[in-house]
Amino acid sequence: MDEVLRDPAGYVVIGAEHPALGRVYWAYFDESEVNAPDYYGLTLDLNRASWAPVGWRTGEFLMGGRGETDLDTWQARRFLNTLLDEFRLDTEYRVDFEDDDEMTEHLYGKLEQLRVQSGQSTQDFIAWIRTANWTDEPATN
Repeated sequence: MDEVLRDPAGYVVIGAEHPALGRVYWAYFDESEVNAPDYYGLTLDLNRASWAPVGWRTGEFLMGGRGETDLDTWQARRFLNTLLDEFRLDTEYRVDFEDDDEMTEHLYGKLEQLRVQSGQSTQDFIAWIRTANWTDEPATN
């Protein structure tokens, strides 16, 4: 079966340079067709990176291409908050509070795999996610 190539014109992928992992990209998957929570994660594979409309940062609402991995403006703007939302169903992030009110963060799934691969502590990897310079790059096939 031949793979159908999409036209990347008008789309970007969002990525940041990690000191140990290299380029890291946002990954989203719409699970609404199977009545499941949407997936928000990170990937090292440019082919699995989600596409967002060019100009998503400018304030106007732009629809994504409506592919299962496309972000619209609203989803892209809240991506990091959603990624690290401990109350989201199927999240790969959790916060526990100990009896002494000390906060402990935990990662699971792909986020934990990337953290281990990075060699960073959980807290340092999460801090990197929050403070990384996430930039737009033209989407490619």
